[in-house]
Amino acid sequence: MPMKFRQRPYPKWAQLALRNALAKAAERRAVEADVEAASSQLPRQFFREAVHGMADADAEEKEPLGSSRDLVNGEEANEGSEPEEKTYTTYREMMDFANSDKKSNNFLPILGNIYRYWGLGLGGLFNRDKGKNFFNHVTMEVGLLLVFIIQLLAPAACIIYAVYDIDWKHFEVGLDSWTYVYHSRRHGISNLLKHFVAVLFLFCFALNGSNVIYNEKIASMKLTAMLRHSPDTFTKDVQWFWMFFGPIMNCVLVIECCIIVYLLFLVAESPMDVVQNALAVTFLYNLDDIGGDMGFLQDEHWDSEAVGKEYYEIATVTFEENEDIDPDQLHEHTASAEYTPLAYKFAMPIMYLLTAGLPIAYICISGLEAKPSFVDVDILALQNQVAELQKQIH
Repeated sequence: MPMKFRQRPYPKWAQLALRNALAKAAERRAVEADVEAASSQLPRQFFREAVHGMADADAEEKEPLGSSRDLVNGEEANEGSEPEEKTYTTYREMMDFANSDKKSNNFLPILGNIYRYWGLGLGGLFNRDKGKNFFNHVTMEVGLLLVFIIQLLAPAACIIYAVYDIDWKHFEVGLDSWTYVYHSRRHGISNLLKHFVAVLFLFCFALNGSNVIYNEKIASMKLTAMLRHSPDTFTKDVQWFWMFFGPIMNCVLVIECCIIVYLLFLVAESPMDVVQNALAVTFLYNLDDIGGDMGFLQDEHWDSEAVGKEYYEIATVTFEENEDIDPDQLHEHTASAEYTPLAYKFAMPIMYLLTAGLPIAYICISGLEAKPSFVDVDILALQNQVAELQKQIH
């Protein structure tokens, strides 16, 4: 424990001898305290001025300039001016107003993917910009090509594997797989919860697929309308094959993923298998999106807002004689049928059927399980041989 010393006052002779030095020390401490206090206030003052705006160098008052929200058309608002009256009273009306506000140059974006990127002539292995690095260009284009091949082959491969992996000998229609047996490993609480989770995931997955196809249909319809009414200088580099094949690829991919999820859920052994299978398949049909999981295409390669603005400007001129058509709501008008790709007209009813049919089919079908693996088959064969030898010995 450290020793504590009692503070004693200086003797009078020491105070008289050192009074000048003590006075200077006190003054120095006071000056240092003032400087420290002032420096602690400067960042706060700078922060306030940075938030509210840079202060006028010639103004004598210390009040900062008004913020950008107090400016109207680039000029400072007059004192006493009332704020602009809101035209909405609910959050739903606020969102509708934001989507329809064209005066502030806000346009609904048109999201892109690999096929639209190629379709507008923005990419291609032999279509490199002069200022772009050759290695980076080849790496990106080869990666996009591999993503296309994966999305073309992987779903079909997964469906074929799942069909051959299921033992269809004990197929039956009924609710036997939903039976609950207390303390049973095969029909216990985990099996029951697995079925509930699988039904919810199937319904949610199919609904999400329907929503994806619907949004893709709107984007493709807008791009088709924009390209049909664009000048020749814009359409000379358009790759119409990808504009035609892209919608087919998107629709087939989503439908295949729904079927894959259903087949995998039939032979899933636990709720964890259900979750993992659903997330893995979701990853598969998001590969071609801009900013997707692979990361070959980013926002710098496709400016969705710029494409949306170009569409809106062209559609406004095209449909100016028809006042009933809002370019942003073209998909709600009968004129949209002319620009909607045929693939989406077939895919949407199929997705609605899958949304209702897959959960019902999962509930009503039982008796299916995965075939034993090759190792299990070999073990079973050895067990049979051992049993035969034992019979011969006895």
